[in-house]
Amino acid sequence: MNSRTITILAVVLGAAIAAGTAARADDRTFYIDEPLNNSACGGANLGAITTQLADFLRGHGWTGTRYTGSSAWPQDFVEDSFGGLDNLYADSKNLAVFAGHGYTNAYYGWSFGSPHNGKCSVDIDGEVRLGERVSYGGNGRTSYVMSLTCCTGYVPKLATVWFNSRATVGVAQMLGLHGISKFNYDEPRMVVESLLGSSSRTNRGEWLDTMSHCGPWYWFCSNSPVVLSTGMTSAQALSIHNTANLWYSHNDPGIERPNYGYYTYVDNGHGECY
Repeated sequence: MNSRTITILAVVLGAAIAAGTAARADDRTFYIDEPLNNSACGGANLGAITTQLADFLRGHGWTGTRYTGSSAWPQDFVEDSFGGLDNLYADSKNLAVFAGHGYTNAYYGWSFGSPHNGKCSVDIDGEVRLGERVSYGGNGRTSYVMSLTCCTGYVPKLATVWFNSRATVGVAQMLGLHGISKFNYDEPRMVVESLLGSSSRTNRGEWLDTMSHCGPWYWFCSNSPVVLSTGMTSAQALSIHNTANLWYSHNDPGIERPNYGYYTYVDNGHGECY
């Protein structure tokens, strides 16, 4: 039995900014990049884990786009005011998903399979600004991010990579992995289907439960999932952390420059993240 440690901490940054806090109508839209074939950028090839997620969302009233292989570009997640294309792709939808390789080294980011305009990766804290309603041009739409990679939710770097950098400038919640990760093909779909099943379930609870067990196949791995929730006030951040459900609650809270964050993770070992 793997030991589990549940941690909830507040991260406070600056004074509250009274902008872009009004709740918006439900926004059931998604964007997914899943490179799969990573040889051109020097990584191992991966099996698809978001096919069923996209199909399930579309089958239940969501609209969105999923790009795979060389059609998944690093620029899709790079802030447009930094020279990227996120305003047309990842940040044009309420739920943004990346599935592939993560990396640490001096920075924390996502590795893509094929270079586009000579670029193979995205530095999260340096290049990602998702969901901005006012700052950075004010054209962001993302409220939720799924980072289906190893290490990009590494807890000792969580505030630096996602919060202090303003990568989550307008994002209510980041669902990620603290350490080296292994997935079965259907886990992301299992999370959103379980959430649809009951309004009392939460993104945090279903993500931690499903991802820590590698779906229903418990025998070969134990991941360490992490959930980071943000808000303009401490009360808003905590409410999102404790009650947000992609289908029923806080679907699109319209945050702008969060000042408070709470995270929870299940510690089954962090593997090789440093």
